[in-house]
Amino acid sequence: MPFSLPINRADTDLGAFGPDDPYFFERDNVPIYKARDNDVVIATQLEWTMTNDCEVVVFVAENPAVEVGFGGMHVCRTGGTIIAVRISCTQPGSPGSFDFDLNMNGAGNTVYTNTADRPTLAYNSPNGWTDSILPAVTVVPQNATLVAQLRAVQGGTPRWFRAEVWIQKPAVSS
Repeated sequence: MPFSLPINRADTDLGAFGPDDPYFFERDNVPIYKARDNDVVIATQLEWTMTNDCEVVVFVAENPAVEVGFGGMHVCRTGGTIIAVRISCTQPGSPGSFDFDLNMNGAGNTVYTNTADRPTLAYNSPNGWTDSILPAVTVVPQNATLVAQLRAVQGGTPRWFRAEVWIQKPAVSS
């Protein structure tokens, strides 16, 4: 993965004060230093993405227990090389794991030819996300179609599953 610091999204991750806390304010209930740290993480990731000319393909499922085929089809207009895959879940389910797969140019054309390399995320993952081993197929041809698929889903009612595929665009010759 090009960077390892996750973006904090929840109030608890940011260290926001709760309504019963004497320092709680309706408009500004986040300690400034924690909000600034989060801004630095976001700026670092944005700078890296722009500097390395990456396309980030994001597939999201609000209710992954029923949305096994989700996110629709993405057409990668410029093509490039897959350099990272990250999966996450905001609200984990119960025992079990997500098993993510990525198909290119049609169903069954998985980029993970070795099934053991597919990204998996256990319900009790300590940080709610995982970076994966790069797939066997990393070259994405121009105008290739990408489709996300969950081969297995955590038990219970997990919410907001997200998969990010980082594709570095080919170098432009001058």
